[in-house]
Amino acid sequence: MKALADVKNEVSQLIGKADTSDSFLIVVNSGYLQEVTADVVREFQERTTYGIYVSLNRPYFSVKKYLVERGVDVERVFFVDCITSAATNAQFINDANVFFAKHPEDIRPEGSILTSINRFIKATSGEKFIVVDALRTLLLHNDVEEVSQFVHHILSLTHGHRVKIVFLTLWEEDMEVIQRLGMAFDEIALVGSEDGYIVPLDID
Repeated sequence: MKALADVKNEVSQLIGKADTSDSFLIVVNSGYLQEVTADVVREFQERTTYGIYVSLNRPYFSVKKYLVERGVDVERVFFVDCITSAATNAQFINDANVFFAKHPEDIRPEGSILTSINRFIKATSGEKFIVVDALRTLLLHNDVEEVSQFVHHILSLTHGHRVKIVFLTLWEEDMEVIQRLGMAFDEIALVGSEDGYIVPLDID
């Protein structure tokens, strides 16, 4: 595997394209997913006012703790937790910076995930970013067509809302969705490849 410092440099270089690009699909080897996600959030915090982190595979408290340990200012991050409500009684958790969606399969336009994202966008001013981890979880609970519609709906938020959007997915498992959705993003790249610095993916 590549040295972690090299992977961090790749993330920094890729997010540097945010001056001209609004949407990113970052394909990651599974061993780097958590660290790359934290680096993406930290990089965008230097460029924007607020962020929205949509967690599809880990509960809010776990994600928050991990980000804090890696220097992320979580006071400027709103969380959409798609796990906790499905596993526990989230109504007893009192935190204005988190919304507990019903379930990772609740991705319809009027569902709790998109509703919470829209709520946080309207509640903040200035430039924002949205990070979604990871497409693999969506595909475990929804078919490819449903996931495609969900992704396109979120990407539409770049128009008129001053939002940068990042989806992360796994190289080893998600080639079907990469092939299907890659062209919808401004930037798509494999991070952590042994073949080069950042490898733009050929998805034609």
